[in-house]
Amino acid sequence: MLSDLIKSVSSVRDAFAKSNSGKLGDLAHQSIERAVFSSDPLMAQLSLITYALEKMLSRRHVVTSSKWPAVQQRIGVLFDESIAALHDGNVRKCRAALDKIVGETARLDSSIGLFVVNLMEKAKLKQASTAYALGLSLQAAANLTQANQDDLLNYIGVTRIHDEQQGIKSIRERVRELQALVGG
Repeated sequence: MLSDLIKSVSSVRDAFAKSNSGKLGDLAHQSIERAVFSSDPLMAQLSLITYALEKMLSRRHVVTSSKWPAVQQRIGVLFDESIAALHDGNVRKCRAALDKIVGETARLDSSIGLFVVNLMEKAKLKQASTAYALGLSLQAAANLTQANQDDLLNYIGVTRIHDEQQGIKSIRERVRELQALVGG
């Protein structure tokens, strides 16, 4: 488990260092998939961070901000700290470093963000929606990502993302199959 987490955090760190938002998007999806299938809250947290960093890198007002280089440097150091902690088997220290990355992104987003919903809350909803599409219950998806369950329900209700995941059956398809099984 730790070796997978080390690889995942390292991949995110490398993509972030290269400002590769496309790669971060792929890694965010891979991380939430791994979190769902392993019930790993630390991997879920990494998926939230990765999603948020991908969005930050894609926002011109963020990457051109005078605050961005210092934040980018601090986040890189924190990724290095989390990887070193994992190599030492210290999951608590890794979590603390990842929590600090969340804090860095939240502070930057609140100081220069242009949106009403902060980026980390949006990340929680998006990643929880993906976890739901991968088969978790609404409550389990919310718990894994620390998303507000009511907000998640509203988000899923107004989006179709949970029905559009490749390889995943839509709710409608699941209901039809269940009805066929019970003779309805």
